[in-house]
Amino acid sequence: MKRPIFSALAILAFATPIGAQEDDTLAGPELGQPSTSLMTAEAAWDWFPGDLVFRNGLNNFDEIVRDNENGQWASVGVIRPSGGGPVAIYVDEQQGVTETPLDLFIAEEAYTVFRVTSLASVRAESFDLGPMALFAGILAMNMPYDTEMMFENGKFYNAELPFAAALNAGVLLVVPKPLRDITGPDAPLGQALLKDRIGHYPCVEATDEEMCWGWMRNLAIVTPGMILASDALEQVYP
Repeated sequence: MKRPIFSALAILAFATPIGAQEDDTLAGPELGQPSTSLMTAEAAWDWFPGDLVFRNGLNNFDEIVRDNENGQWASVGVIRPSGGGPVAIYVDEQQGVTETPLDLFIAEEAYTVFRVTSLASVRAESFDLGPMALFAGILAMNMPYDTEMMFENGKFYNAELPFAAALNAGVLLVVPKPLRDITGPDAPLGQALLKDRIGHYPCVEATDEEMCWGWMRNLAIVTPGMILASDALEQVYP
């Protein structure tokens, strides 16, 4: 049975998401404007907390990562339930970890949905947060965007959020790979990572980009493409 997604106005009327702003606007307004209709939309799949929704067009850096790995999807959100319908928690380059109603998250872009199969037994019902939504929506919410691409530093980059949420639930989605196996200093991704990095971790004492890359190349990261290739996931939409 498909689960309902209430319109953004209904969400504003009955429940304020964790990441709501002081001026009552929802986090991530760039995802689209709320519909003026109070009609109920319907999710195209039987959603559960912790489902991973992949889409494009959110962050410039995410698109660079996608191009680097010749991937189909750049960004990912983690679903959590709310009184007004499901919301998607994701990492924004400006706001850090934030959220927006699921209907806005998927309204203007193609998307796909994957689920961590081994967590099915811990879901009592669709309105229980579950371990992944709990981590993303409570523990990680409002943490800043991670320009250092480091694990466990109190910040998150896009693919790190679902990776950490799953790991917090006891599931290793994928083994992170060092940058040296993913990109090079002259590639667009390498150049994006090196930009303004000298003088900042891990290049605090670097005098040029060559020295900086010599230190950065051993940093391990996760990407949407790596997560999508995980045997721990099953595709639930489309």
